[in-house]
Amino acid sequence: NCLKSGGRLVSVTAPGWQTKTDKASVAFRNWLSNKDHEVVKVPDKAFAAANIRSTSVSTIILVINK
Repeated sequence: NCLKSGGRLVSVTAPGWQTKTDKASVAFRNWLSNKDHEVVKVPDKAFAAANIRSTSVSTIILVINK
């Protein structure tokens, strides 16, 4: 609701919400289903060069357009 018409929200997230069956994940998928959106898989170990722990965590980029 806070995004202006023509706006874009971009977020780096864990991919779990795409497959988890908990109430929040299911509700988010249902909400997202009628939105103009795109999910981009980030390559494995894309953040390895950052030299921080847990850089092998799977991530995706979620883009929601309004």
